[in-house]
Amino acid sequence: MLGKNPGLSADEWRESGMKPSLGTICRRFGSWNEARRKAGLDVTEKDAEKYSEEEILDALRDHPNLTMEEWKEKGLEPSWQTIAYRFGSWNEARKAAGLTPRKSPKKKRDREKVVREAMKTMEESDNEGEIRGAQDVLRRYARTYLRLRSDLRERGK
Repeated sequence: MLGKNPGLSADEWRESGMKPSLGTICRRFGSWNEARRKAGLDVTEKDAEKYSEEEILDALRDHPNLTMEEWKEKGLEPSWQTIAYRFGSWNEARKAAGLTPRKSPKKKRDREKVVREAMKTMEESDNEGEIRGAQDVLRRYARTYLRLRSDLRERGK
């Protein structure tokens, strides 16, 4: 299908309702651009590369008090996933912008909400930067869980 519609962007593919879904394409090939490469089509610019490092830092400085969740709710650009992808994490980006890092959610339900949102982003998003950012969030939580589980086993619990 992609080869029959070479000019469609990821957003246009998602909005068209064509099958397979954009999320399925990105999971299968790793990204929208990789699917385009495999189909022999030109590749569009990666979202994470649309913004210079300084543009991202300026955007953060323009909204210094927003949490990652608030950034996402407001739909600000660059996306929170792009910011986290480019700097390794939301807090590393805040540090690079000269802002105070925010602590990660402490409450179990807050952590669960972040994980649910990341999983939803991976399923529904057509934005390569958002998908990578969501994958990073899930990897971070998985590492934390595995570390805690290992600590408990070492203590015999």
